[in-house]
Amino acid sequence: MNRRSGYLLVGLLLFALAFSVYLLHQADEIEEELVAGAEPLSVLMAGDVFFDDRVADLVDTHGASYLVEDVISELDPVDLKLVNLEAPIVEDADKWLDKQHHLKQKPDLTLPLLKELGVDGVSLANNHILDYGVEGLFSTVSWLDHSGIKYAGAGPNRALAERPVFFERKGRKLAFLAFSNTYPSDFWATEKTAGTAFGEKDRVRQQVADAASVADHVIVSFHWGRELYKLPRQYQKDLGRASIDAGADVVFGHHPHVLQPVERYGDGVIFYSLGNYFFTTLTDNVQYGLIPRVKLSDAGVEIAGYHLINVNNYQVNYRTQVVKTFQNFAELRYYLAYDEKRYEAWDDTEINMVYEDPVTLTGSNPGRRH
Repeated sequence: MNRRSGYLLVGLLLFALAFSVYLLHQADEIEEELVAGAEPLSVLMAGDVFFDDRVADLVDTHGASYLVEDVISELDPVDLKLVNLEAPIVEDADKWLDKQHHLKQKPDLTLPLLKELGVDGVSLANNHILDYGVEGLFSTVSWLDHSGIKYAGAGPNRALAERPVFFERKGRKLAFLAFSNTYPSDFWATEKTAGTAFGEKDRVRQQVADAASVADHVIVSFHWGRELYKLPRQYQKDLGRASIDAGADVVFGHHPHVLQPVERYGDGVIFYSLGNYFFTTLTDNVQYGLIPRVKLSDAGVEIAGYHLINVNNYQVNYRTQVVKTFQNFAELRYYLAYDEKRYEAWDDTEINMVYEDPVTLTGSNPGRRH
């Protein structure tokens, strides 16, 4: 065994130990008593987050707040913010596997930006978190632990990768689970190897049901679908609906980098794709992301509002902007108001219509009481 392999083995053992302690701490939290009549819990969700050296000069010159200030100034205060962390936080490591794109982000750049955004929890279940192998994953969770940011969707083995992370706010317990249904399959954790939690429907259903039995609310994140495709595939609908049936209040998805519909299903809501949040790539194929805000209470889940964001970096220079005026409300309604007939038949005439008055993007959905 060479020195590097020895270091990696020690790192893996420390990773497993640290992860076990982390989960024990979470288990202690869920044993606390619930506060009767607790206030509703407000949660904000956003899609893919990735910061690389292309924004380093902006941050060095103006500070981390400069990059995110437009979004932060427009968002209402919430109790919890959840996003997908698309790439490992690592200084130096070897690329793993022969794939088209290897993404990584430096801790001294990414962590201050996550702090400015007020991120409380991240999904690590995606198709880039192991671009630099287990070493990159171990580095990521170490930096997140150091920063006080919780994470779900990856771990030293499949059972631990599937486990939820718990948050306590306003006397309520919220469980957050994350799964990846994207390739490469080498990233998926097994019984003996570290990686991401693959979203197998029966296992997802069981994990969600177990989480719902010990928490007041459950949110599930999926990295799924086809990149740049504006409609969910059948397996996305199956997994999302199975999660709600098993006890989830909210499901939110990412990976397509574009918006997909929002569906009210049963007692919950499914955001099939929120698109990008902050993602430092240049392409005209990506224009909008969505930031929904929900309120969770004993009555169920209420969609408290949305913010549409411009994430076309040719236009915003990596500084995601909240869209304050928007003309093509028919297109936005198409994405947000899920309907099976319109889902199957794309109506260009309707999408290209321009509405003079903005569509109201709020509503409530009475649900079950856990």
